[in-house]
Amino acid sequence: MKCASRIVPLSAAVWMCFLVGGCSTPSSVPLLVNVAGKVIQQEQQHLSDDSQRLSQWYTQQRSALEAGFNADLAARDQLDADWVAQGARVYVTAREMLLEHELQTKRQIELRQENLRLAGESLDRAAIVLQQQDQLLWSATRLRQWIDQQLENSTHTETTP
Repeated sequence: MKCASRIVPLSAAVWMCFLVGGCSTPSSVPLLVNVAGKVIQQEQQHLSDDSQRLSQWYTQQRSALEAGFNADLAARDQLDADWVAQGARVYVTAREMLLEHELQTKRQIELRQENLRLAGESLDRAAIVLQQQDQLLWSATRLRQWIDQQLENSTHTETTP
């Protein structure tokens, strides 16, 4: 689960930046979110490549098993009867084991895909939170300036006869 081990620290790093950053968004946080998004895209591409490579590998393995079994069947006149019978049992067992391994691999790939999807959603949410935080801080600053100006105006009005 190489992918999950990379995503968890990445997500933790993003959220740690939020916690350490205090009230204002440090300039490195949006950059970190962007870099994390690119890493997720790269991981998705690697996952797609891995999936295709594994599919080809399983096809080759099935072909090799079938070719070996067919060779044993073709040579059954020269082989011991026990060898042919045992070969049939081994072929079936090997096919079942290969299929089980393929299904396990497929489940792992699906889990990696889900982890990447969730990490992407987390980064999208982080970007929204950053934007909302910056807007709120800008609004609060503008409100504070307006209040200060009103207070200053009212003190000028009170002192002027």
